[in-house]
Amino acid sequence: MQQVLNLGGIKKPFKSCSSSSICQQGNYSLTTKENKRFQSIVTCCNTDLCNSVTLMVPPSTNSARNGNRCPVCFSMGTDNCQADELIDCIGEETQCITFSGSAKMNASLFPFSLSGALRGCATPNLCATSVLPPGLSDNGITVNVTRLECSDGASTATTLTKSTLGNTALPLPG
Repeated sequence: MQQVLNLGGIKKPFKSCSSSSICQQGNYSLTTKENKRFQSIVTCCNTDLCNSVTLMVPPSTNSARNGNRCPVCFSMGTDNCQADELIDCIGEETQCITFSGSAKMNASLFPFSLSGALRGCATPNLCATSVLPPGLSDNGITVNVTRLECSDGASTATTLTKSTLGNTALPLPG
């Protein structure tokens, strides 16, 4: 399995060997507050050294609005964020996502841990995957997902009010 992550412009490739039942091939993406974009590309293979080629995250080719809108927020160091605006979803990102979690890297020289929460637009396969991000825990980074909820993106006619969002989970009425 091979994966490359683009976390707001920081690109990191990962390679591992794992069961074919774990590998979930595809292009995953989400967009959140201030158009922060996270992408992951995963390829699966089943022969010796098949993951020797380095993957590159291609530039996003479809930035056209798709008619869906989602509540949006982004917060580091917490497991919750309050959405106070809507974002126009683009390309294949047709789902509204609410996510919180943490990541810890067990490196001897530069260990780190971070936690955060976000809401925004995501691709359907990101919402459907059972491992977020796919295969990352096999590469010295432990990911702990504390919340992952998705719903269909709201139509552009949806308006945002505090009574609509509050602290409730998705979906918004459309």
